[in-house]
Amino acid sequence: LSPAGAEYARRIRVHLDQIRRDTQELVRQRNEVQIQLAVGVTFAAQWLIPRLADFYAENPDLRLHIMGRDQPTFFDNFSFDAAIYFSQSPWPAMPGHKLLTDGALVAVAAPALAAGGLSVAEIAALPWIYTRDLPRAWLSWSETAPGHPMEHSAENRHFDMFIMAINATLSGLGVALLPRILIERELRAGTLVQVHPHTVANPETLYYAFPEQKRGWEPLCRFEGWLLAAMGRDAGAGEGALAAAG
Repeated sequence: LSPAGAEYARRIRVHLDQIRRDTQELVRQRNEVQIQLAVGVTFAAQWLIPRLADFYAENPDLRLHIMGRDQPTFFDNFSFDAAIYFSQSPWPAMPGHKLLTDGALVAVAAPALAAGGLSVAEIAALPWIYTRDLPRAWLSWSETAPGHPMEHSAENRHFDMFIMAINATLSGLGVALLPRILIERELRAGTLVQVHPHTVANPETLYYAFPEQKRGWEPLCRFEGWLLAAMGRDAGAGEGALAAAG
């Protein structure tokens, strides 16, 4: 090249590189399929999002648009491809199945409150953390705990979402009864500890469902397969039990 040609090539190279990157991004987006997933905020934050890298590694052409939903009424318009939700019964209008059969609620606290575990009497003397969806959990626990009846002598602290209750417990604000699947990372890391072996059944079950018109949609079938496999691996590691699809 002449000196003028070399200078011209240098100047346009950056623009050609940008055109190449923009073209690759356009092709990638055209080939991707997006799944609109409605899911409870806490389950998304505590279980699903930490595993998304594995999902995308196995399914590079799929993308999840995760919409946080915490109340059943938010699902009424069916403006989603699939849903994962806690409930006491499955929604009758949509096909789906249970994801978990092990729904124990465990009593947990920050290590500063209970590094070596607590007796029932010691738990009764600490603040109890309540969540909106499990208003009777502590009553069930106290009525069935060894040595009951017990008299709770401290204050109660109430939070709407599980993620709020988890963070309140991490901050040492009291003892909480929480589904094990939502706090497995904290239990493994030791930032939360189970303070007593007594557990009670979670009245809510984790379900997976989808609108009837989405039945058999290949991208959704792949997501469901990955979800069941991931929960199966967790079950093998002691993080819950996988139910057979219904």
